[in-house]
Amino acid sequence: RKIQRHWFEVWGQEEAQNRFLKYLLLVLSGLTTILLISVCVLALRSTPVVLLSPETSVLLIPRAPDGKSLERELIRIIKEYLEKRHNWTFSNIETQVKGAQRLVASEFREKFLISLQEQIRLAKEKEVSQRLYPDEPKIDLKRKTAVIASERILIINGIRASAAMTFELGFNFGDRTTDNPEGIYITSEKLQNQNGG
Repeated sequence: RKIQRHWFEVWGQEEAQNRFLKYLLLVLSGLTTILLISVCVLALRSTPVVLLSPETSVLLIPRAPDGKSLERELIRIIKEYLEKRHNWTFSNIETQVKGAQRLVASEFREKFLISLQEQIRLAKEKEVSQRLYPDEPKIDLKRKTAVIASERILIINGIRASAAMTFELGFNFGDRTTDNPEGIYITSEKLQNQNGG
């Protein structure tokens, strides 16, 4: 049987349902906010890194590099750059310079690649090989430059020619990535002087 309800009874029931839904929405919003804050706190917390070996387990504490370790990183990157950029044979020159490219700052990369095109062409055409023996770099952290004296040996058709060369490399600090974990990027390369032949 059908019961005819008055409009105020229907209105009261709808208002009660709305009130319940508002409370439910408020509770769910509060829970979502708490969960969001919890996720942010967990995401921003540093993760402990544990080094495991057969003899011991050590908790590694991340810290910013001090002056000495930063200088060691710089020396390592500069030597790696010079090794890849200036040690090659006519058959592997492209592979070698691609290895150096990952250490080059993005704003210097186009100029770097353009400067290599002629060198790659000549090395392949004349079958030239090159070895570079650098001394320890002299680093100026304020100017962000490194001066490196070195000995270069060119080999053309079995004939060797050596020359003393001094480079000035500019560098900058950037993001530490999987390609460049040190976060040191070469921004310029200048030949200061060349003696010998």
